[in-house]
Order: sequence, then structure tokens, then C-alpha cells
Amino acid sequence: MAAGSSYPATFTDESGEVRLDGELNFTDDGNQPAPSGASADIVAQQVQGADSATTDGSGLTVISGSSTATTGSGGALQLFGGNATDAGDGGPISILGGTGGTSGNGGQVTISGGQAGASSNGNGGDLVIEPGPKDGSGINGSVKVSDENGNVVIQVGPTDNTLGFFSATPVVQPTLTALSTAADIVAALQALGLSA
Repeated sequence: MAAGSSYPATFTDESGEVRLDGELNFTDDGNQPAPSGASADIVAQQVQGADSATTDGSGLTVISGSSTATTGSGGALQLFGGNATDAGDGGPISILGGTGGTSGNGGQVTISGGQAGASSNGNGGDLVIEPGPKDGSGINGSVKVSDENGNVVIQVGPTDNTLGFFSATPVVQPTLTALSTAADIVAALQALGLSA
């Protein structure tokens, strides 16, 4: 189908109430939804902050769950990579800071738990990073913190309750006691990748 063709689209909130209903026009001629009975793929979907043509850093894009006007909780916001078809892998999600200009720094990425309500004595929101579970004889996902070159410096998993640093194979928590010797401590640190 040619670029500019219209497709019906409906957007609902977390309770299933329709918030937007109408038609969408896909402007990329090579990235169109499949017409009925055909087999075409939407290759990529992107939401990006506006590029700034000035030096003030303007250009803000906000995607948020719906607020609530009653005593209920706020609306959840979920981002999903595309589900795989047949034997393919699930689609990844990347959150990237913007590239700096000719004399500018790269954009910082901040992921923050929610702030408690004012005068509520409530708790701040947790920040939970949780890898995907395996299926059958597969391997659980890992949480990896890498440097700018992609080298893993901290890894949790894939085996339950394991941790490793500086590309060391993650291990379970070493056990030390009041009777542990210096050699025991060194061995525990080496197992975690913290000592040569």
C-alpha cells in the first residue's frame, strides 16, 4: 500500500476506555502495516524527543500513564518490544540519551522511582531491574552493567542469586565467618572478580 494510506486505530487506557479513535497515516512507504490477507511487517516504531535547533536544549517528548482524579492509583505505563513470530527472538527496547552537538555532551539517561505524595508519609517508588525467566532447558536472563565499550563490569545471574564483577562468572554469595582467614577473604573476593 502506498505511503499516506489510512488505517483504523484505537487507543485505550488501562481500564479499557477508548481515549483516541480514528485513523493513522503511515508516511514511510517501506514501513506499512499489512493489508488484509497480506504479509508485510512494521519494521520499526520510534518515539523521539525533538531535535533542538537552538542552544537551550528545547524539545521535550513526554509519554505518561493516565492520572487519576479519584482515590485510585495512577495509570501504568508499559513499553514492550515486539513479540516474536515463529522461532524469532522478541524485539529489544533501547532507551538512549541524545548525541551531543559539536561542543556538547551526550544526554544523560535517568530512570527514577516515583516520589511519594506530599504530606502522605508514603514510600518512594522502588527501582526494580528484573531479567526475563527461562523456559524449559533455556537460561535465565541476566542483569548486566557495562562500560562505554560494552564490557560487563557487574552481572547478576543467570543462575539464581549469583553476582559477578569485571566479567567474572557470577557466583553465589561467598560465606565468611568470624574464623575466616585472610586467605578465605581473598578467595571470596577473587570468586566475585574483585581481586587479582
